[in-house]
Amino acid sequence: MYIFNWFEVENREGVSVIICCYNSALRLPETLRHIYNQKVPEQIGWEIIVVDNNSTDNTSDVAMSEWRRYNNNIPFKVVHQEIQGLSFARSKGFENANYDILIFCDDDNWLRDDYIRYAFEIMQSNESIGILGGVSSGYFEVGKPFWFDAFMESYAVGKQMYETGIANSRTYLAGAAVVVRKAIYQKLNFLSYSLLLTGRIGKRLTSGEDTELCWLAMFLGFNLYYDERLRFVHFMPKQRLNWKYCVSMIAYGHSIPRIYFSLYHYLHNNIFNNREVSFDITYKTLMRRHLNYLRKHNPNLKSILNAVRSLFISTEGSEKEIQFKSDIHKLRYLLFNKSDLEKNFYAITSLMQKIKQQNVS
Repeated sequence: MYIFNWFEVENREGVSVIICCYNSALRLPETLRHIYNQKVPEQIGWEIIVVDNNSTDNTSDVAMSEWRRYNNNIPFKVVHQEIQGLSFARSKGFENANYDILIFCDDDNWLRDDYIRYAFEIMQSNESIGILGGVSSGYFEVGKPFWFDAFMESYAVGKQMYETGIANSRTYLAGAAVVVRKAIYQKLNFLSYSLLLTGRIGKRLTSGEDTELCWLAMFLGFNLYYDERLRFVHFMPKQRLNWKYCVSMIAYGHSIPRIYFSLYHYLHNNIFNNREVSFDITYKTLMRRHLNYLRKHNPNLKSILNAVRSLFISTEGSEKEIQFKSDIHKLRYLLFNKSDLEKNFYAITSLMQKIKQQNVS
C-alpha cells in the first residue's frame, strides 16, 4: 500500500448516483422507483445521472418520463455516451458528477432505502476507503436454476466476504451498486491513464472493468471495503438464467480480464521491487503460466481430438466445462493478440513508474 499524497482536489461532499444504461427502457422504472424511495437525510446532497450508452431503444425518454412522475426536487439528468462499453459510460458519469462519492447503480439494481445514506456515512468516516461494496440478493424472473448458487458470485449475487471490513486481500469488489470515491478517477486522469478493459459492449459479455478499477485504486493507495449494511436486490432476468449464458459470461467474458490482472500484478511487483521488466520475458511468463493452468485443470485431455470435443460438449452445471473453455480462451488470446498485450504492457509499465516516482518524491 502506498500513500498518494502529491495530488489533492476539492470535491463537493455528497453522492452522485450514476445509472449506466444500454437498452434499459424495460428495466429502468423499477430501478428508479427504488432510488426515489431512498431515505436520505437533508444534509446529504445527492443527484441522479442516467448515462445512455448509445441505446437503440427509448431508454432516455423512459428515464425522463419516469422521473417526472415522482414530481420531486432531486437533481436528475440524462447524458449520452456514444462510445459503447461500460467503462466509457462510467467515465461519462464521472465527468458529469457534482459530488465526491459515486454510486454506480446498474439498471437492474434495486437499492434498499438506506443505501445512499450508508454509502455516504461509511465513505465519509474513512478517507482511505476508495471503493465500497455490499450484499446483494437475487430476484429471479423465472425459477432459479439448480446450478445458480455455485456460480452466483459471477452474477454479483450474495455476500462478498464473511464480515464487514477491509477487502484488499480479495483484490476486487463486484461492480453492481459499487461505491467509488471520485478522487480515483481524478488521479487516473492526472496520470493520463484510462482503464484498459471496456466492460460490456452492447450485448457482448466482456467484463473486468470493475476489478481493474479496484486494482488501480489499491495502487493509488486506497483501500477496498465491504460493509454488510449496504444491501440491494439484483434482478435476474430469464435470459441470464440459462446455462449457455452462464458459460459465455464466465468462460469468455471473465477470462481475458484475468490475463490483464496477472499483468498488473506482475509489473507492479517487479517495478516496485526495482527489477527490470521486458515485454518478451513477461509474455513468456504469462504463456507458461496459462499453459500450466491448462494442464493442471485438465489432466485427462490426452489427445487433440478429446480437447476439441470438449470445446463443443456442454454439461449443465459443470465447473470443469467452464474452466476448460476459459483456459482455452485465454490461451487463444495470448497467441493471437500479442500486439495488444505489448501495447498495454507499456501503458501499465508507464503508470507503475509514475506512481512509484510520485511516492518517492
